Amino acid sequence: MRVTLLVLALMVLAPAGQSVGEETDEPLIPKNSEILQTYSKSVQYAFERVSSLDKYNDFELSRAVSWLVVTGISFDKHHLTKASPDKSEPVKYLKGSFIWNFDNPKSALSSLKDSYGAGEIEAFSPLIEKRVSTKSFPNDPLFGDQWHLNNSGQTGGQTGEDANVTGVWNSYNGSGVVISVIDDGVDHDHPDLNPNYLSSYSYDWCGDDSDPEPTSSQPHGTAVAGVAAGVGNNDLDITGAAFGAGIAGHKLIACGFSGSTEANALTYNNQDIDIYSNSWGPSDTGDVLSGPGPITIAAIENSVYNGRSGLGNIYTWAAGNGLTSEDNSNKDGYASLRHTIAVSAISHYGEQSYYSEPGANILVTAHSNGGSPNLEGITTTDIVGSGGYDSGNVTHTFGGTSSATPLASGVIALMLQANSNLTWRDVQNILVHSSRKNDALDPSWNLNGAGLEVSHKYGFGAVDAGAAVGLAEIWSSSGAEVNASFGPFLPGTDIDDGSGIWSEFNLSVSLDIALESIDIFVDIDHTSRGNLDIILESPSGHESWLAEKHSDDNDDYDDWMFGTVQHWGESSQGIWKLKIRDTVNGDSGTLNSWEVVFHGVGNVSDFDGDGWPDYNDEDDDDDGWTDADELSCLTDQYNSSSFPSDMDNDGQCDYLDEDDDGDGFSDSIEFSCQTDPLNSSSNPSDTDNDGQCDYLDEDDDGDNLSDGNETGLYRTDPLDPDTDDDNLTDYEEVIIHGTSPLSADTDNDGLSDYEEVFTLETNPLSADSDSDGLSDLEELQVWSSDPLTFDPDNDSDTYYHFMDCDDDDPSSNPSMEELLNGKDDDCDGLSDEGFNESDRDNDGLSDWSEFHIYKTDLNSSDTDQDGLFDYEEIFEFGSDPLYLDLDADGDGAYWFDDCNDNDPSFAPGVSELLDGLDNDCDELADEDFFWIDSDGDTLTDYVEYYTYSTDPNNGDSDGDGLPDGAEIYEYLSDPLIADPDNDFDSFYHFEDCDDNDFEKSPGTPERLDGKDNDCDYDIDEGFDIIDSDGDGLSDYDEYHNYSTNPDSSDTDGDGLSDFDEISTGISSPYFPDYDSDMDGYYDFEDCDDKVASTNPGASEMWNGVDDDCDGTVDEFLDRLGLVGSSLEKSRGVVYYSGGQLFDGPRVFDQQPHIWDSANQSFENSLFGILPGVEAEINWSLGGFSLDKNTSSDSKSVILSPIDCKNPLDGFQIQMCDEGISIQTLTAKIQEQGYYTEIEWELLVSTWVEPEPDRGIISSISTPTWIIGSVVFLLGLAGGGFLMGTRLAERKKLQDALDAYGVTPDRLAVIPAMRGVDLPSAPDLGWSIKED
Repeated sequence: MRVTLLVLALMVLAPAGQSVGEETDEPLIPKNSEILQTYSKSVQYAFERVSSLDKYNDFELSRAVSWLVVTGISFDKHHLTKASPDKSEPVKYLKGSFIWNFDNPKSALSSLKDSYGAGEIEAFSPLIEKRVSTKSFPNDPLFGDQWHLNNSGQTGGQTGEDANVTGVWNSYNGSGVVISVIDDGVDHDHPDLNPNYLSSYSYDWCGDDSDPEPTSSQPHGTAVAGVAAGVGNNDLDITGAAFGAGIAGHKLIACGFSGSTEANALTYNNQDIDIYSNSWGPSDTGDVLSGPGPITIAAIENSVYNGRSGLGNIYTWAAGNGLTSEDNSNKDGYASLRHTIAVSAISHYGEQSYYSEPGANILVTAHSNGGSPNLEGITTTDIVGSGGYDSGNVTHTFGGTSSATPLASGVIALMLQANSNLTWRDVQNILVHSSRKNDALDPSWNLNGAGLEVSHKYGFGAVDAGAAVGLAEIWSSSGAEVNASFGPFLPGTDIDDGSGIWSEFNLSVSLDIALESIDIFVDIDHTSRGNLDIILESPSGHESWLAEKHSDDNDDYDDWMFGTVQHWGESSQGIWKLKIRDTVNGDSGTLNSWEVVFHGVGNVSDFDGDGWPDYNDEDDDDDGWTDADELSCLTDQYNSSSFPSDMDNDGQCDYLDEDDDGDGFSDSIEFSCQTDPLNSSSNPSDTDNDGQCDYLDEDDDGDNLSDGNETGLYRTDPLDPDTDDDNLTDYEEVIIHGTSPLSADTDNDGLSDYEEVFTLETNPLSADSDSDGLSDLEELQVWSSDPLTFDPDNDSDTYYHFMDCDDDDPSSNPSMEELLNGKDDDCDGLSDEGFNESDRDNDGLSDWSEFHIYKTDLNSSDTDQDGLFDYEEIFEFGSDPLYLDLDADGDGAYWFDDCNDNDPSFAPGVSELLDGLDNDCDELADEDFFWIDSDGDTLTDYVEYYTYSTDPNNGDSDGDGLPDGAEIYEYLSDPLIADPDNDFDSFYHFEDCDDNDFEKSPGTPERLDGKDNDCDYDIDEGFDIIDSDGDGLSDYDEYHNYSTNPDSSDTDGDGLSDFDEISTGISSPYFPDYDSDMDGYYDFEDCDDKVASTNPGASEMWNGVDDDCDGTVDEFLDRLGLVGSSLEKSRGVVYYSGGQLFDGPRVFDQQPHIWDSANQSFENSLFGILPGVEAEINWSLGGFSLDKNTSSDSKSVILSPIDCKNPLDGFQIQMCDEGISIQTLTAKIQEQGYYTEIEWELLVSTWVEPEPDRGIISSISTPTWIIGSVVFLLGLAGGGFLMGTRLAERKKLQDALDAYGVTPDRLAVIPAMRGVDLPSAPDLGWSIKED
């Protein structure tokens, strides 16, 4: 009865309530306003990030059709919010989140803001379409080893420390770009190089032909080519950085070459070749200063300005591997050229490789071998076969800056494909601005004056293909290049030796150029250039270290050019400093000259067009007058018609000239002296040339004596400053020295006054200045003594010291007789002369030599009384004449003749024996046996004794029947060991290749047995061209390589030939292959050869088996169609396990199933799911799990009737509370990577037992009361809108009842009743339920 009343009330009031509920303007109140808090922290932060509208531009926001919204408002009321979306979709996995779609996206943002402000939604953000670029990974099998292209940490290095090329490969691979590898040749037959090799652009400069094929010992260029442009994505070996670029091979460094040959190689086909990659240069020993000659430099300059149709060729150059020798890349003149890109090397850790040279010229760095603790090499192409670095076609140990350079070349090739209009300067600029700062904590990094980070180790950083190509795509121009030269300056300044003090040379530059590179030319003489530090410092204070102390003892920097890119982007304007210091004492040096050339972008004017820019032109208007002179002379320096006048042509304008007629007298003096200042023929007389004319001069001869004193007091000539012509002026003689100005020799000693005063410093007033009795003239010209020093006679022998050879010994003077006493008695400069020929004791030795040299007794011919004359002992026997000589063994030979004076068997004349001793003392042992062959075995006795230790008296020492000589010279066997024939095949072991195998000996026919039967060092030769069984495999290969039967074409007898089994590689020729299930497929083709229904030709079924043998189980099946159920399905959808949609959603045209839960149990079963599928099935109804109500195989669900008076669980309580409701029964099936969800709509009714009649309750159950109640309720219909608002959500149920023609009394069912049949339900769509 209560149900009946309720339904009647709903029928009357619901329309009004629904109308009121939908037309309200008040904001909707969410059921739950804290949904975001239920999400994980990661999700919450993600919402915060995407909800910030500042992240999006206006265009993106105005075009956003879909928005992610978080709200607690029920799904069916979203269209009633202030935002009023046109469509709403729930977000899987985020309960409370929805995707709102708007047909008019321009108004979406403002309306969402209104909803947010009203508290209807918690968060909202636009769903912007994302665009990402995938990374392309080639299928080359060794690509995983090429960490320099994709570093995933596979070598233990730093993940991501690579050239960043994989993302670029989606768009570019270097196609259309040509890289010339100038090296020791390129193995163009290598399968990973040949497709990219361009023979028409290649050359062998060593062989003067078009084929640069290297020898097996010249693998360098082949490895270089692989790094730059090895063929990629060909399922073979490796890939290059630009695997689509063309390779031009040039063989140059494998031989010596001239400068013209070098230039030809570096410019070969320069209109078609784009990049010249050079992994070579001068020796890296640290003491070599070398570079290209003028031909090569001119050739490179021509190519960078005219090659590639005027865009310029790109030159990459290895910076050098000499770090351990303290070498610097700036000592390599090739890598220092501004037209080349110098490349250093870093390891898989991103750090400087142990060999990589630093230098101010280094532009970038790239990856190569090295690293600590794990030293890792570069994987690239190698000489095909056994030659090259490693055996095989690939090496894993390539490295050096030789490998870094082609990696940079490959990246540049990608840039040129992205933008073929790049000039050589564009490429350098892009590398400067796109390279990545590696090894960020290294102290070599500095910020230059332009704000760019740069390092002497790494240049501007590691080449980054992604960044470089991205910049290349949008690059327009580097601007017009300008060059400005300053110098040469010629200071000729000595460099302080070892003081550690900088010698600084400043250059002020007013010109403003945005710099790219700088060339610094120096000419320095120095005895050890390795001791010098040389720096160029810019106005910003940034320093380029051009040279630093290292081990190089060679002389000079002779007209050497240093290059630097350290100041890229800086302004040239300001004070530049060249700084030099000597760090070690003990050597010397001089800076002879220096010059700086700036290269970059800026404005350089040349007013007079003479080729000299104004900043460096001293005469801007080219009128012959310098700008400085014109400024001083008040004329226009930029107007050639305005120039100074110069009457006397002395180079000084009249405006500044104090002597206009150039006669040597200033205009003012000529006025004073009354001569014409504008007439050079009219000039004052000036006798003494003191610049004062005689007209005004009181001392005409300029001797500082007035004309009056000279004539009246001194009687000297007033017009001659030296009256007596002794080179002393009259003033000097009278005033200073007191000598006579009228006599050239005042003291009459034969020496002029001038000589005595200035040359000899003797007294010009005394003839004997030292008063020793000898005049000054005698001492000088006769005795050569000092006239200023008194000359004594110390030994009073009447001879002055300068005549006496020893003025302290009276027995030595010119009058004495010479004696044999070791001194010069007669002072003739000789000691003991006259005794060289005398010999008092007649022993053949002069008295002088006995006294001075031998110290023997000059009165005895045998000083030591040993019976030998002193002369004999000295000159014949070499003995000491002062010591007695003995014959200890009494053999008649003195010790100095006897080779053993203690053994009488050793002495000159004794017969020589073959015993290894010198018996006859002739300093030769056994010399008599050199040519004797006592036993006639062709070996001399001497050789047998010393060399072979054989018996010189027995021709066959080992008794094996072979003469000793034959064994040594003919058979090369040991004559001391008997030679056997172990296998008795008539061949000694040294003739036989195996003396223990009778089947192996010279002459035996070769057999196919794995042996060298004929001993020719080839095994089974000849069988490689024989195919006895005709199966396409040679007998040799079958026996040695495959172990198959060479006499049977099907070794295992399975019907498949050995050739087919081996060539396909699928099956084995040794073991028979079967088709056990007789389905037409062998076991190696069949994934289950025991089941005939399983084979590659079978159709896939839903059974948990891979029926078609494609490696995937139950793929691409119509699961929604295959799953059957006892009740017709309402909806269904299938997802992949990862969440992607596979099938559906599908809606089946099926009305809801009715469950009278008070009177009936409910059952639904699935079928069509075979046991082998191993599906996991979960059932739910109205959000409640029904797992405890399922069968053991989970394919059936059974629900018992519900007693609402005594509900058993939360599910029954919910059903009883809802009364009559539409519920969704869901079965979720998970199996083999698929997730299938099937739903059935149920119309569930419950029955609540009425209370027993008590008093008034019994009365209201009468028909009269029922009719009255209905009338009463109808009377209250006007207030139905109050309850309608609360019951609006029941409208769906009412719509269903109306559509099906079900009246309320049919739902008031007592337990005895058993349900009612309903017509088909209308299509309610998919996913209209609330979660």
